[in-house]
Parts: sequence; structure tokens; C-alpha cells
Amino acid sequence: MRITLLLAALALGAASAQTTPAVTRAPTPAASVTITDVPAGHWAREAIGVLMGRGILQGFPDGSFGGQAPITRYEAATILYRLLTNGMLSQVQLTPADMQAIAKGLEEVTAEILTLSARLNAAEAKNRDQDARLSTIEGQAPLVGARLDAVEAAVLATAPLLTDTVPRSEYLALQARVAALEAERAATVPAPAPTVAQAQAPAPAAPVTPAVTTPAFPPAQKAPGEPQQNASQPRNLYLGLTATTLVSSEARVGGEATLGVKNAVAGFGVQVSAGYRPSAKAFTAEAAVTRQFAFQGVTPYAGVGAGAAFSPRRGATTQNATDSYLSGLVGVDYPFNESIALTGELGVRYFLSNQGYASGLDAGVERGVSPGARLGVKFRF
Repeated sequence: MRITLLLAALALGAASAQTTPAVTRAPTPAASVTITDVPAGHWAREAIGVLMGRGILQGFPDGSFGGQAPITRYEAATILYRLLTNGMLSQVQLTPADMQAIAKGLEEVTAEILTLSARLNAAEAKNRDQDARLSTIEGQAPLVGARLDAVEAAVLATAPLLTDTVPRSEYLALQARVAALEAERAATVPAPAPTVAQAQAPAPAAPVTPAVTTPAFPPAQKAPGEPQQNASQPRNLYLGLTATTLVSSEARVGGEATLGVKNAVAGFGVQVSAGYRPSAKAFTAEAAVTRQFAFQGVTPYAGVGAGAAFSPRRGATTQNATDSYLSGLVGVDYPFNESIALTGELGVRYFLSNQGYASGLDAGVERGVSPGARLGVKFRF
């Protein structure tokens, strides 16, 4: 507002200076005008000093100009009335240097006016956008309330029909849906503004009531003499029956039985297995440490172990040879239900010797790696 008044005063002064005969008057230098709140070097100090020195503008009694303070309509009317009635406009004489200083001030203030106008337009647009969003939320609030009322009515209507046959998982899922709808309604419905009496009145102390939790659906009672079974008890033991193949110069197919514990110590399990491959007349015995991992729908696992293979000695089929090995394996179980799972496994055996046919290595090789695979079922109990 003070910038607008400054521009109006400059326009009136310039017009008066061009149309009114100049009156000789000793101008007051800008440096001699005391302005306490416009620091030296300020972009408007020179223009303000010239106008105050020539009596166009006046400061406050304490010597301040108040450039950042808003101006009322009363103050603006008083300033304009003083300019029009005291003949000050006819006595104003602006030199070319004064006009140059005023023009410089106008150029510098133009950028600030444009910036303030852009910020004002952006604030108004943001305010309109917030009003539109608030109107949308207020329009959705009745719909959310109706949905919540419908869910509560459905729960109350079906509660008498729910018996011990209702799975607890479905009951917990229904409770979660109701809680989610209540949270959604609380987030979308704005709280009403408190009245003046409510804002000034102290909040009453809430009574302390001990919480009593009563299950809506008590657990089913077993008949007298019926054994109690914990349905959540994990099945830790398993027995696996798999078909095995040894990938070498020729495929060697056999069978293998595995007995293991999923979690023996600190999340690690152990298993022992015994197998037979008719093509090589080879028996194998192996022990391994395994680790299972939680995954959605399937159970992957990995393990390391050691074992021995017994088969006829190379070049002397009437004699038997024992070849020891180290093993590594990775596999996955796909459960059909809590008792039966399909299992697939890939394994690598590093034979430390190659005396018999059980290793599947080529003749003349002292030691080496022999990969293989297993496919079968596991019975959990």
C-alpha cells in the first residue's frame, strides 16, 4: 500500500512540476533527512529521502518511515488531502537528478510488485484447490458412514449364527475390516470446531474403568474323554522318499530314503539318508545339516554334509570299494497339506577318491565333482 501511495505521489509531483511554473525553494538534501528504519544502501532510501526532503511525504514523529507497515484508508486520505490543499504540489521543483533517482526507484520496485502479485495469485489458487478437496472429502463422509453402518449391521445380524464351527481366522479378518473402516471414517470426516463455551470449559476427568476382555466366540469345548490337540503345533519330523539320478557320462537312476528334523538347534536341522543305484550296484549313506527358509507357499532349504559310497571296485568286480565325499544341496518343498509335500532337490558331491563305480566319475580320475538331482515326496509328522 505504501508503494502504491509512493507511485501516486510521484505521478502527481511530476505532473505538477511540468505544468506549474517553478517556484524558487531551497531543497533539503536527502542526506539531511533523518530516517531511522531505512538503512544505508537500501534500494529505496534515495527516493524516500528526496520526497521527504521536499515535503511530499512525511515520516512518523519518532523519525521512522515504516516501509513494511500497512497503511489504512484514513492515512491515505489524509496524505492526499494535505497534498491537494496546502499548495505543496505547486511548490515542488524536481531537477533532472531527482527525476533520475525516482525513475531508478520505480524500476527497482517494479520487480518486487510483480513478484508479490505472482505469490498472491499462487496463494489464491492453492486456497481454491484446498476448498475443492475439502468439499470432496465432506461429500465422501456420508458414503463412508453408510458403509460402516452396513458392516456393523451385518455383524450384528450374523453374530447369533456364528458358532464354534466358524474359523477364528475369518472372525479376526472381519474385525480387521471393521477397524480399517472406522480408521478411514475418522481420517476423512473433519472434527467439528468446538464452541467458545466448550473451548473455555475444562475437560472432565475420564473415569478409570478396568478393561475386561470377553471373547465374542469362546473356543469349542471337547467332549469328555476326547484328546486335546494343539492345532498350531508344528510338524518337525519328516520322512522323504525320492528318485535320484547321477549326472555323468551316462544317467544313473536310483532311489533314496531320508529321515530328518527341520529344527534341531538354533533353526538348523539334520537329516540322514540311504540310497541304492542298481546300475552301479552302489549303496550310499549320507548325513547333512540343513537350513529352511520361510517363503510364501513353498519352503526352500539348503544344506551341507558328508557321506560314503559302497560299490564294486573298478577292474575287480568281486571286490568292494568305499569312496567318501563331501556334499552340498539346495531344494524346495511344495506342501499339498500339513502332512505331505512334493520335494525337488539339486546336489553336488565331491568325491575324495574314485575306487568304485558309485562316484560316476570317469576311470583314471582320482577325485572330482559328481552332480545329481532328487524328486519325490516328504511325509511330515
